Amino acid sequence: MAPSPELPRRLAWFFLLHYGFFHLGYLVFLVALTYGSAPDGTIEVTEAESGERHEVFLGHPDGLDWLGVGLLALVFRWTAGREARELGPGRRPPNIGALMFLPYLRVVPMHLAIILALLLGAGATIWLFVALKTVAEAATLHLARKIEGG
Repeated sequence: MAPSPELPRRLAWFFLLHYGFFHLGYLVFLVALTYGSAPDGTIEVTEAESGERHEVFLGHPDGLDWLGVGLLALVFRWTAGREARELGPGRRPPNIGALMFLPYLRVVPMHLAIILALLLGAGATIWLFVALKTVAEAATLHLARKIEGG
């Protein structure tokens, strides 16, 4: 795309809609699983081909899981604060294509956590998610610095 004054605005709207739909899907999925599970932490799954029913244990979050969520929130805050402090006058304009791509690195841990939650249960998955998300945030910050020449 040829650079123009309108390009950043158009890309921002595209990104907002596309990336926003990812997160709306995550919200619907997580709310459905959370409120659709039985009090013992299981959900009933029916195989499409055989009609056989199985109970899959998702588990319940406990105190350590919430500690993981808190640590993850601190990592997000630290990363966002660091990125904000590094912005300033005299920096060359960032590559818009690269800026559009970088947030998608953060999508991979979400997909893996949702897929693996059924296999690992809630307790193990939250820690895996914290680890994957931390790596993704660090990789995003590192790549952003390289793209911006920092």
